[in-house]
Amino acid sequence: MPKPRTDTEALFSKILCYFIYRYFLTYALEGDVTAPIGLALFSTTAIAALCEAEGAHTRAEIAKTAKDFSKEIEYSEENRDVVLDAFSAFA
Repeated sequence: MPKPRTDTEALFSKILCYFIYRYFLTYALEGDVTAPIGLALFSTTAIAALCEAEGAHTRAEIAKTAKDFSKEIEYSEENRDVVLDAFSAFA
């Protein structure tokens, strides 16, 4: 029997779904599915690593880390494009 997910696991699952929802359709319509999936996985993993490094374990702390990450990567077209280009190279 699978063990129930913790609140933190569920939160990171929601973060991953958010990134897929936000970017997948736009890039998939352009014929590139690798870049948005790569961005979603990279972003979620980066946020998890930042949370671990900062000792962020509560929902509020994780949300703040995700918000700070989004300011630097997601909402910076230049930074986001660097990440997307890196994953597009694998397509």
